[in-house]
Amino acid sequence: MILILSQEPKKRKLPAILAFLLLLAGGSYFVQTTLAADISINSGSVEFGQGIARTTTCDNAVLVTPLSRFVNAQGSGSHRFVGVSLSEIDSNSGKCSGKDFIIKAYSNSGSLVNLFSNGGQSYNSLRVYDNAGNFYLVSAGSEMDVISSGENPSADLSNTSFTVTFDTPMADADEVKFISVESTDHVDTGVIYYGSSSYQLVSNEISWQAAYLDITTPVDGQCKYRRNGQCGYFAAITSDAERQAVVSSVGDSEMWLGGSDIQEEGIWKWIDGPQFGTLFSAGYTNWAGGEPNDSGNEDALQTYSGTNTEWNDLPVGDGFHLKYLIEYSPDFRSRTNRLLPTYYDLGTTGPGGGRIFYYSASGFNCGSGFSATGSPTGGKCHYLEAAPRTWSGGAGDPTISWATNVNGNLVTSVTGARETAIGSGYKNSLAIEAQNGNVAASSAAVAARAYRGGSESDWYLPSKDELNELIINRVIADALEGYWSSSEGAADGAWDQGSNGNQGLARPGKQQTTPVRPIRAF
Repeated sequence: MILILSQEPKKRKLPAILAFLLLLAGGSYFVQTTLAADISINSGSVEFGQGIARTTTCDNAVLVTPLSRFVNAQGSGSHRFVGVSLSEIDSNSGKCSGKDFIIKAYSNSGSLVNLFSNGGQSYNSLRVYDNAGNFYLVSAGSEMDVISSGENPSADLSNTSFTVTFDTPMADADEVKFISVESTDHVDTGVIYYGSSSYQLVSNEISWQAAYLDITTPVDGQCKYRRNGQCGYFAAITSDAERQAVVSSVGDSEMWLGGSDIQEEGIWKWIDGPQFGTLFSAGYTNWAGGEPNDSGNEDALQTYSGTNTEWNDLPVGDGFHLKYLIEYSPDFRSRTNRLLPTYYDLGTTGPGGGRIFYYSASGFNCGSGFSATGSPTGGKCHYLEAAPRTWSGGAGDPTISWATNVNGNLVTSVTGARETAIGSGYKNSLAIEAQNGNVAASSAAVAARAYRGGSESDWYLPSKDELNELIINRVIADALEGYWSSSEGAADGAWDQGSNGNQGLARPGKQQTTPVRPIRAF
């Protein structure tokens, strides 16, 4: 693995003479390459940590500085060759911009020295790409990293610099006889560059939702897409210059970007990476005329193909399959925020210990007030979770009346308990719970509210539409009975649904006993 260290490395004096050695070698190794410098560091008075300027083809002179650090070991220690700095680089067009620097180290015998290890593999060379004063490391296969640049490369492109250091160095300093630095035309790896970011277009065409989950779902607790310590995120295009440099460079291709109004209709945000939560209204947009129009519940950001790569909104789910763009930045090395805290497949165990039986990518109103901010995380809810069949302590769901005779057939309705939509069952249940005389032993909603599976306190009796989803997915939810809903249909009746899918208004019938299954939304 390669890291960037900003502190001054420890120095060790070595006897060395700095000699500029022109290697006049034939063969394919030097095809389309030009030698920058060979720096001898093992026979004279120069120490690691000092630099030497040498002539290159892409520049008149660069300052090359080898770095070392003392590493303790049991019974002894050694100075390790831990990196190299190149400075005073001319990164103007026609000079080093668009070139790769190739850095190698050699032993006394002339053999290549392994510099660092990464993922169990050893590497004996570095390739660094100069993109107008922004430097990108090409190493460890196709991995890339922005490694460093001057404070403001665009201010003086004739004097730029970078430093590469290794957190897993492999060579002792006294093993290194000389370092070679070559410049060559940049090798196109399919990576796109702009500023300090690099970009990867994934050609697999999938839905926006699937792309979001592919990028953000961790693997073994780490970001799935990583490049030398950077965490890949759903790309955010925040300026027209970035759009022209990045999106337009991928050719005639429509793609997904990491923007959405899935949390609140009409409020578009960047939903991943260092721009997480940033409103479109606070910065750059490139909407096509008449967009976004939310025609058919459209909450995903898409770029049109063509010269202007304008934006459009499309549905997040299946129906539209596009390529998608991943961005890497030195400002984003781990993911602490996700649009959805965790992704659950239907039938898997939810945070409350029950089974997930419903998912909405766009989300739904929920919570005690049946609102767009009712979820446990303060936004819309996306999942419904059903309690286990043994939630009450028995072998199966208990049968309980909707209400006792005190509050049953002949009384006025429960104020606020006639909501039927998905997400509204919590509001209904609270209204029923608040009605005088309703207790857990004789009120389905109160019993559901008393459940504390997973230490969660937001369980409730499902609304009419939520119950319908539970019955539709009764096998994965292990909900094989007919159940009460929390939706009152009349003063003397409430909605229930049989295991065969038939819904009915039990009227009169609030006092009848019917199986009860708590659910929760999040």
